[in-house]
Amino acid sequence: MADQTHDQQSIERGRSVAVELIFSAATILMLVVPALVTFASLFSSEEPDAGSRRKPIPRLSLEDGRLAAFPDEFRAWFGHSFGLRTTLLRMHAATWYLAFETSPSERFVLGKQDWLFTTTGRSLDALRGAHPLSPAELEDWRITLEARRDWLAARGTQFVFVVAPSKCAVYPELLPNSYVEADVTRRAQFIEYMQAHSDVRVVDLLPAMLEAKGEDRADDHAYYPLGTHWTPRGAYHGYSAIVRELATDWSGMTPWPPSDFGSAACRTPDDLAATVFLDHYLQQVEKEMPARRKRPNPRPPRLPRGSAVDSIWTHTDTGLPRALLLTDSYGEAVTPFLAQHFSKLHLIVKDSFPTWVIERAQPDVVIQLYVDRFTERIRPTVQTVFDTDRIRARFAESTDVRLPASPPGTFPELTGYRVTDITGGDSLPAVLHLTSGSDGFLVDEFPAVDRVSMTVLRIVLDAPQATLLSVFYGEEGVEGYRHQRSEVLPVHAGRNEVFVVLSSPTLSGQLLVRPGLANGDYTIHAVEVRAIAR
Repeated sequence: MADQTHDQQSIERGRSVAVELIFSAATILMLVVPALVTFASLFSSEEPDAGSRRKPIPRLSLEDGRLAAFPDEFRAWFGHSFGLRTTLLRMHAATWYLAFETSPSERFVLGKQDWLFTTTGRSLDALRGAHPLSPAELEDWRITLEARRDWLAARGTQFVFVVAPSKCAVYPELLPNSYVEADVTRRAQFIEYMQAHSDVRVVDLLPAMLEAKGEDRADDHAYYPLGTHWTPRGAYHGYSAIVRELATDWSGMTPWPPSDFGSAACRTPDDLAATVFLDHYLQQVEKEMPARRKRPNPRPPRLPRGSAVDSIWTHTDTGLPRALLLTDSYGEAVTPFLAQHFSKLHLIVKDSFPTWVIERAQPDVVIQLYVDRFTERIRPTVQTVFDTDRIRARFAESTDVRLPASPPGTFPELTGYRVTDITGGDSLPAVLHLTSGSDGFLVDEFPAVDRVSMTVLRIVLDAPQATLLSVFYGEEGVEGYRHQRSEVLPVHAGRNEVFVVLSSPTLSGQLLVRPGLANGDYTIHAVEVRAIAR
């Protein structure tokens, strides 16, 4: 009996050792194989995988003058080239989708019928009424939009503010059951408040999009099932509602009927399945609507790199009115339709209100079109719209200095952004040697303004050629520099005095100044910040 027990214990110990060896070998393989593949990618010219849709990462380089950038370049390269990255991500995505029927990424929610919904801009939280707009925020939006309307009216320009509903507002029934639409959403709050307290023309496109939804067929929807935007058919319904609103000012302006457009298969980038590595399981049909009319179809000219305008659509009929469309990505699908009704249409995909661009374009109407997530993405600023001469005068009158002027020898050392090369940065004037559009310098943090004041940044600089100066700012609770939180102004070759109005009442952190998009030497002579009344 003792011998049997001893033999059984020996067998169990043997099995235990074997299992440990197997797990040890598997662990070593899991560590070594990705490392070997990662090392091999140093010598590979493989393009980034299609599923990630990321830009190629440059090869690592230790050339002279690039040592300072090596740590950032290595992090970007390693995150892109980690061995078996795509295989591991696809396994992770398949597990979440097949085993748990949910999205593998927190950025998206997997709804019914395998529809994907973005969580960007807390759109799903807003749908559930999780964080409604406060009375102060609503009033700030009213003040801001009325200031823009009045500034444009003084120049004989109409103003129309258009709100496009997000996909979850049009298809709430396809969200998971845990997402229940609130009685009052941020979109509804904004629309109702503006209609009750202001005469700014605000167009709500929700009725038009519900009409488009009523025409849905299999594989033909008003919004992309796997994307975040409306389809061309959905955009057509939005365009029709906008044109009907504009017809009150321009009689005879009517939307083209659907019969004037065809339907053809196409390929768009609005497919989120690939970004979360579920493109093996989820597909969508994508179509475009080419015009059938003989009337000349306007085409946007190619604009120089860094232009403040994304495209300019011109029409052969010069008797038509002129328009400027300020929008987010939703407006890009509407532009080809709208351009049929204007002699010239300037498209600007940006959140700010660039007065200098508007003055140059001299439009008959400015249309601002944003998806309803704008109430989360763009903070109301209680904006006052100023002309340059008025800003200069108000700045000179102000005694509320937030960052003192910088005569030679007194200004704190300029901090280059990333790897920007600066000569004489410990005093002004200082010379920035720009070799990239992302080069720039940081302005020291200064006391934030309040709701009754606005920040004005004054910069005196010499530019090597005509270009665009950009100022990026941070806000409380928001990290990083993004184009949504920036102001862009033109500078000419030679000496410039630039005044940048930063309307946000919640400025935080250092300002990032990019003197220009053109490469060359930029001399900074003065930097100063003052506050002026709104």
